[in-house]
Amino acid sequence: MSSKQQTELQTVDGRWKWWAAASSAQTVLGTAWCRRGYSGTGACMPLKAFAAASVFVSAAASAVTSVLLASGFHSMEDAKEAGRNVRRWMRAPPKETAN
Repeated sequence: MSSKQQTELQTVDGRWKWWAAASSAQTVLGTAWCRRGYSGTGACMPLKAFAAASVFVSAAASAVTSVLLASGFHSMEDAKEAGRNVRRWMRAPPKETAN
């Protein structure tokens, strides 16, 4: 493995920690918003609920990205190869693709 490939691998492998940190921070923020509860007029409540839900959805997306990067999925081709391996393990016929 060349030094350029090793440097790229180290850069890619270290990214999952940042995604995990982002997910944790978003989860804490969303929890704090929910625990703070309702204050103010009822007119702003739908906006506050949407904002809290958006924070939790983005936290989940960051967590999934972190898990995928930590597991070694760095491109769509990696995911496709894993899918082919699972289908082969299940002894399912190969999936036909439309080209």
